[in-house]
Amino acid sequence: MSQVSIFKLPNECFYTIMKYIKRNCERERPLATVDIKYDDLISFAACCQAFGLLLCEWDTDLSFKLMQYVTLKTSNIHIDFEKMYARLKDATARDKEAHWSSLSHAIRSSGLTEVALRYAPESFYADHMDAFNTVLSQLQKKQNLIGLNINVPAYTLEGLGRLASLATLRLNIRMDIDDLIEICRCNKNLRVLEYMNNETGGKRLAGIAPHCQQLEELTFKMRPDCDAREYRNFAEIPKLQHLTILGVHEKGTLQPLLEGFACNQSTILNRLFVVNATLDQNETQAMVQIETLTQVKCGFDDTQSIGLLSQLSHLDCLQIQSKQEFGTICEHILSILMKSKVNINIDLLNWSISYGESGELSIRMTDVNANPTDCSPLSSLPALTSYQIHGLPRIGLLQPILNGLALRQAPTLTDLLLKNITAEEIATVSEIASLSRLKCGFAGTQNIELLARLPVLKKLTILCVPCLGSLRGLLAALVSRPSQTLRKFCLSNGKLDGGEAKALVRLRSLRILKCQFADPVDIQLLSQLPELNHLYLNTNEMFSKISPGVLTVLNGCKKLSKIHINCSPNLFLHVDMKSSEILVEFLEACRRTIKIEINGKSITFNGMENTLHLEMDFFNRYNLAIEPLSRLESVNRMEIEGYHKAGSLRQFFAYLAMRINHNLQSLSMSGCPIDFTETTELAKITSLTSFEGSLCNEESFQHLLHLSHFNVAETEDFGSNIVFHRSTGRLTLMNRVYYGKEIVQNSPAILQNLRDVNILGYTKDDSMHQFFDQLATWHGDNLQSLTVLKPYEMSNADLREVSRMKSLRILDCALTQSKDMQIEQLAQLPKLEVLVVQSHRMGSLKNLLEQLAAKQCPTLEHLAVRAASFTPQEVTQVAAITSLKRLECVGLDTLSIEGLAESAQLEELAISSGPERGSLKSLFRALSLKATPQLKNLILEDTSIDLEEARHLGQIDSITNLQCGFKNEESFALLASMTNLESLKITSEHEFSHISEHLLDIFRSCRKLKTFDLGDTNCNLCHEFLKSSSEILKSVRNLSTQGPLVLWISVSSYAISNKIKAIDRKYLIVKKKFC
Repeated sequence: MSQVSIFKLPNECFYTIMKYIKRNCERERPLATVDIKYDDLISFAACCQAFGLLLCEWDTDLSFKLMQYVTLKTSNIHIDFEKMYARLKDATARDKEAHWSSLSHAIRSSGLTEVALRYAPESFYADHMDAFNTVLSQLQKKQNLIGLNINVPAYTLEGLGRLASLATLRLNIRMDIDDLIEICRCNKNLRVLEYMNNETGGKRLAGIAPHCQQLEELTFKMRPDCDAREYRNFAEIPKLQHLTILGVHEKGTLQPLLEGFACNQSTILNRLFVVNATLDQNETQAMVQIETLTQVKCGFDDTQSIGLLSQLSHLDCLQIQSKQEFGTICEHILSILMKSKVNINIDLLNWSISYGESGELSIRMTDVNANPTDCSPLSSLPALTSYQIHGLPRIGLLQPILNGLALRQAPTLTDLLLKNITAEEIATVSEIASLSRLKCGFAGTQNIELLARLPVLKKLTILCVPCLGSLRGLLAALVSRPSQTLRKFCLSNGKLDGGEAKALVRLRSLRILKCQFADPVDIQLLSQLPELNHLYLNTNEMFSKISPGVLTVLNGCKKLSKIHINCSPNLFLHVDMKSSEILVEFLEACRRTIKIEINGKSITFNGMENTLHLEMDFFNRYNLAIEPLSRLESVNRMEIEGYHKAGSLRQFFAYLAMRINHNLQSLSMSGCPIDFTETTELAKITSLTSFEGSLCNEESFQHLLHLSHFNVAETEDFGSNIVFHRSTGRLTLMNRVYYGKEIVQNSPAILQNLRDVNILGYTKDDSMHQFFDQLATWHGDNLQSLTVLKPYEMSNADLREVSRMKSLRILDCALTQSKDMQIEQLAQLPKLEVLVVQSHRMGSLKNLLEQLAAKQCPTLEHLAVRAASFTPQEVTQVAAITSLKRLECVGLDTLSIEGLAESAQLEELAISSGPERGSLKSLFRALSLKATPQLKNLILEDTSIDLEEARHLGQIDSITNLQCGFKNEESFALLASMTNLESLKITSEHEFSHISEHLLDIFRSCRKLKTFDLGDTNCNLCHEFLKSSSEILKSVRNLSTQGPLVLWISVSSYAISNKIKAIDRKYLIVKKKFC
């Protein structure tokens, strides 16, 4: 059930749920404190605001007790003081005090990140503000608050204290402008600001502009009839993308602000809304000079101003709020559409227009008095391919538009959608010779046969007809044409009588048909359509009555691949065996692919791939038997979806097993588990090699061990899972799967050809020693890879069994912290190439590393040690492993880390560390001084290097792939010296304007660079930067040997879409990361 439909349930349903949750809480933890006892109920109420309100309505007293704990579980809260006072109106003074105390405590103690406060009563009560002051006081201490919305217009706010982490601030409250300036100054990461109070006390709101360097969205309300020139400084906010202005200003005074944006070469403003006021011609002229605008919402003093908007060729959304008659501005709308280079939507009073780049025009009228004649000029759009008119208020008004389309004889217009056209309009439509797709309804059917004159008509959709039999003339005319072009015929509403049906089936060119017949017997006539591919049937009959006719069609139409049937539900209580047998005949008659759908539930048979897909609801809802389908011998793969009662498929599987010719190789089931009796029959299907599905019990698993592939879930273990592919030898065990400690013969370890074992989801309390023993016994000579993910940690006994797996090349595991661990046992693995240690006791790897380093012919190439760092002695041993090419480790101290440079063959080094790590300067210096440096890949995670470290890093000229972060923007300049770089990823966040010049230097010097990832930095890819980048890359890159440089930017970055499109993609491609 979706979230939307859940909230449509009656409140009583939720009250019942809460009653049972409360009862369970009190039964399971009767003596616990309130927060522990009612933890499940608290979690339920904290899921969403609606559940919290329902709890308050259901049990006010209990809600008061739990309020603070509910709030503690949410990261954002909305407090409506007006509603809260109304709920507390009849509460005792003690309860009111307890409620406010709980709320205050919850705010104090929770990890709130977003808060909304509202108090806007019809009558103001001064004493009510005590609680507001208390809440506000607590909020001012929340240093992690990133979103704050205060809507208390009658209150005066005196600053926000020490808050400095806000990203979003919305205020509808009185306050001194100096206090607002101070808020902006303190919250340097403020990205969204909304200030809805226009009582500024003579001070200028634009004073905040210098302190809004990161602001992306600004909404403010102007002082009444003000001189809007006082807001001109807002044009200097460097990252402002969205600007919304409310209120009325003096005519013409908004021009300086708009000119400021237009003159600012680095502006990225793309959305401008001017609400409540209209722009004069000078203001409009200034606005259209802002080339970056893509969305505009405002009104205009005169119609000529609207025509100026055609200069904004990348405008995709325009809302005209002034009340102009559409007929007076249609020519200007036409100009905008003709010069548009993108898909555009235009909303006006009572009209809505959309126009696509490919020439698709859609007009929607929402007023009963709207006259479609007013939009006649739009018919002259030169590249018009599709014309749709929706919401036509009256019949018979389309003639002027249709005359224009017919007279133009535009060869591009192929699609037309109209509703309820008259006889005269039908005649005019028939003259638009280029139409290949027509969708229309008829107010009357006089002249309807004229539509057959359309020479290239391929698709005809009739939305409605006045009466039964009214399409005879049209169908007869279509049949009598010398050459038939109609490929699709659709009757959305209405039925075809016998005469119409007989005429329809003479349209031999039909490939897609959707209709309903007045007499279901006429369905069988469709067998005369040789090209029919898709059939959509609507009927008021049950499937059992129409199925014989459909079978006739299927046998006659050799190309039919899809049948959709909307019919009445089956009213029989018994199984409809006749229709079930016919269904088999449907599928046996299939030569390619067929989908049979009844009221949204379907079965699909792909005759080319011999795959059968079944939805169990298809059988359950219409009382159809599934067993007859076992006769389909050609099926190789079967997919069963949806609910069935455990055991109900036993007979079906038994019939499949009894077949003489066994072809079924793969069975996939989703939605419901199968039981022991069903898997017993499955095991008898000798051709079956693959199974995917869930089991009711673990005993059923024994029936699947002979298969080449299976993906099994055990429902009693809450989603435990076993996946095996014999072709690759890969076995995956997840979430406490049963391993057969008592029934050893059913253990997954006995599977043949095991080469790769992966174990996930086990805890420290589980014991896997017996399973490892089985693996070593049966697969010690062929197992290549073993991965055991945390939280499970291997014991000494586990390692003893692992050391017996002599063929093991890859081992990935966590080790216990026990002091008696003999990790050096792993040195006995003669072929080990990759060792990943997820966790261990610090210092416990010394003996293992010492033995690996002492080997004359070491095999270890990749060592990854996580969670704990190496000791100085271990670093020495790691460096001595002569075969080591790839090393991953956590942060080391300054003295130890330099030793890694002694590793002779090391090609990749990944260091993960926190802020307390040692300096990397000595390591980088040692690597740069090596006579023949091998290091190609360097990854520094969870840290940023300082300027001194960056200087030495820049001297390691062997590095081709680098991932790291920087503390200083100056470090970017040093990257230009790393001329062998092919891939660069920055993990730190920076001010783009501070690094943009350094990026150009990197483009210029690092000529081998293929990919550059700027991480989370909010980039402003303005025209100048893109132009400079493109010019530099053209001058230094060789297209015959190099592809374009791919620049990855964050999803929050801003890049002018049309400017990016203008880049020469042979040299530079800009992509956004969405995850």
